[in-house]
Amino acid sequence: MEKKSQYKVIVSDRARQMLAGHVRFLAQKSPSAARKTKNELIDAIRSLSIMPERFPFLNTEFIQLNKYHKMFMEKRYLILYQMTL
Repeated sequence: MEKKSQYKVIVSDRARQMLAGHVRFLAQKSPSAARKTKNELIDAIRSLSIMPERFPFLNTEFIQLNKYHKMFMEKRYLILYQMTL
């Protein structure tokens, strides 16, 4: 059986701060929903270590074409990421 290639996932400090702020905001209304959302987002981000090319490129006029991939989660979260060598 062929072993799948593992990519290294690096989350920027800014992205970590945004996630923490969002989870703190959610926790004010529902700590359990905040925990669930945080775990699902982290799991989705970690899943990028395997086959990150499975999501399409973000195509918008203000961002360089074919530079960032986009992953939607639960129809409300957009995760942008870049694959580098």
